[in-house]
Amino acid sequence: MRHGTQTFGLELYTRSLACFTELFDLFYVIGVKVVPEMIYDLLTPVALAHWIMCDGSARPSGLVLCTDSFTIQEVVLLMNVLI
Repeated sequence: MRHGTQTFGLELYTRSLACFTELFDLFYVIGVKVVPEMIYDLLTPVALAHWIMCDGSARPSGLVLCTDSFTIQEVVLLMNVLI
């Protein structure tokens, strides 16, 4: 109690997993988002579903995946992997 007012607090603790740090380091180099060369091995159906849910949108003619933050070379690499 402080000054006659009862207050409550909430404290959260999180743990980081080494596997997430490893993935983060693959996709961010010196703070810049990149497409790793081994994207073929990383882009599983589940990973593709996450990408679509986060950075994708449905269109009448198909599906759009946002790649605005990638270079032309990285977009071509992604296109080749998806084909």
